[in-house]
Amino acid sequence: MIMWEIIAGMMILVLVLSWLPVRGLSYLSQEKARELMASREEGRIKVLDVRDASDYEEAAGFPSINMSIGRLPYLWKDEFSPEDRVLLVGDSNRHIKKAARFLKRRGFKGLYAMQLRSELRALGTCREKTCGAGCP
Repeated sequence: MIMWEIIAGMMILVLVLSWLPVRGLSYLSQEKARELMASREEGRIKVLDVRDASDYEEAAGFPSINMSIGRLPYLWKDEFSPEDRVLLVGDSNRHIKKAARFLKRRGFKGLYAMQLRSELRALGTCREKTCGAGCP
């Protein structure tokens, strides 16, 4: 009986932690994300898309590194170093925060986040070269 109470307590703790904010993670407005994306051309920031590969392939609208949450612990060193500034994007705020916590524990300081959905159109990053009012 005590074992089930411990398991239930741990599950509740995990759920609570997934809702807490991540210290050092800055959520960006569409305008700020656009500025950050422009600075990326100078090599100052990398974009990490934490969606599953199938979702990424279906809707990838801008150059980014796709690494789902399950692959992040094994592959992060191939693409990132703690000196990099990283813009985390994904459909799930929970996945974004999980990736941010993971990277923060490895010494990353410049972490930014933006949830994907309608933001792609606002950033002018959909598949069409001339994204704007006519963007699907």
